[in-house]
Amino acid sequence: MAAVRHPEDRSSPRRLAGTYLLTRRQACLLAFGGASTLALSGCGGGTFGVDADTREGFGGTYTEVKSYPVSLKFYVDKNLKYHGGDDTDPQYAAKTSLEMHFKHYQAQQDRSDVSFDIEWIDMYEMHELAQNGFPDGDAIIALDQTVGVGLDSGACNGLDGGYLYYDEGSHWNERSVMVRAKGSKAHLPKAVTLDGEDSADGTYNRLQQLPVFKGKVAVADPYHSVEARCANIVLHEATFGSGLYHYPDNLAPEGWKGCGGEYAASIADKIVVYPTQKEAMQAVASGECDLGFSTQVLASRFSKVEICYEPPLGQQFSYWGAALSNSEYPGVVWDFFSLLSQTSW
Repeated sequence: MAAVRHPEDRSSPRRLAGTYLLTRRQACLLAFGGASTLALSGCGGGTFGVDADTREGFGGTYTEVKSYPVSLKFYVDKNLKYHGGDDTDPQYAAKTSLEMHFKHYQAQQDRSDVSFDIEWIDMYEMHELAQNGFPDGDAIIALDQTVGVGLDSGACNGLDGGYLYYDEGSHWNERSVMVRAKGSKAHLPKAVTLDGEDSADGTYNRLQQLPVFKGKVAVADPYHSVEARCANIVLHEATFGSGLYHYPDNLAPEGWKGCGGEYAASIADKIVVYPTQKEAMQAVASGECDLGFSTQVLASRFSKVEICYEPPLGQQFSYWGAALSNSEYPGVVWDFFSLLSQTSW
């Protein structure tokens, strides 16, 4: 079993079964992804013996399975309420994918007595809690930047002063898309390619044609919408350096990527900013705006709009998981996240 990397160890960071333990600088500079599908039922350590009631879990010596009932409270970004469970097996059917994952975990050997409670939290309230500390609870599932803040502040348990977290982006991520009213023919102008479609590498794409689009585009306030943050990042990257959204010299207050900048003059008169995502989508549905920005999952919240374009810039935000410093059972939390990181449920 690979040893856990001590924060004073300056050697290369190691990946431990989908787990990342690295310095904050490395966490900011490195991107992680991928998960392998494993047949895990019954795996994850031998008989109880670490102590009378504990054995090693799925992720190594710091993950634990208890012989007695354990109740865990998870603080979860409320946008994950809209990531629905998609397992066709009735045994694991659930309203959200997170609750489905809980059921899969409880089906593993010696884990049926682990129960889960969810408190859904707005992303900005979650960020404040990550900065200032949680009143109780055992785990956090939030946007990557928020978990990083929790590790820096000590609100999250980084394991002996390190930065232990789990990138669960293969299960949950937010990627920008454009939507229109259902039945509408509104679309961005064709890309400057032979067939008018995006080039295979995304170098040329329809989003770059937004300056010549004849219509209005709805965007929510990025300080209240992950969809708008994703949209602004995509607009910044759309022309690979000379983007349609410009960041200030310093990132937005508290470093929120996708906030605090301004739209390029070529599109400023086309962008209509609404206080909330709901209002932005209502503007699209009513025809007040021709197009709008959403994310690939949250678009399903709004039945009167449909996805009409997916920019070729890939995933924008991942959700990470971490144990809280308040938790009495961080080893059990890490066991859950470790299993999740190794599966493609």
